[in-house]
Amino acid sequence: MRFKKFGKSYQIVIENAEDLANVLELDESRWAVTSAPTASFEADPALLAHLDTDKTGRIRTDEIRHAIKWCLETLADTSKMGGKAEISCSDIRKDSKDGAD
Repeated sequence: MRFKKFGKSYQIVIENAEDLANVLELDESRWAVTSAPTASFEADPALLAHLDTDKTGRIRTDEIRHAIKWCLETLADTSKMGGKAEISCSDIRKDSKDGAD
C-alpha cells in the first residue's frame, strides 16, 4: 500500500485489486473522509444507489468496504479493477453467490 501527499495530507494510492484489498485492513482513522454525499460523486446514479445501502444519500466507509469485498469475491478477473476497463457479465465468477444465476 502506498500513500502520496496531496496538498497537506497523505492519501492512499489505489492502482489495482491488491491495493483495494489492503483498504479493507486500513484503520478508519486513516481515511480522509468517513462519509460523503452521493451528489458529490460523478458516477452512474445506479452505482451510487447500490453503494448507498441504507439510502441516506451518503456513502460511508463500511459501504465502500462492502463493495470492495463483493468485487474481490465475485469478479473472476480483478485486474480490471485498477483502470477504466469495462466489466462484463462474463467477468463474474459462476461459483460466486451472485454469479450463480
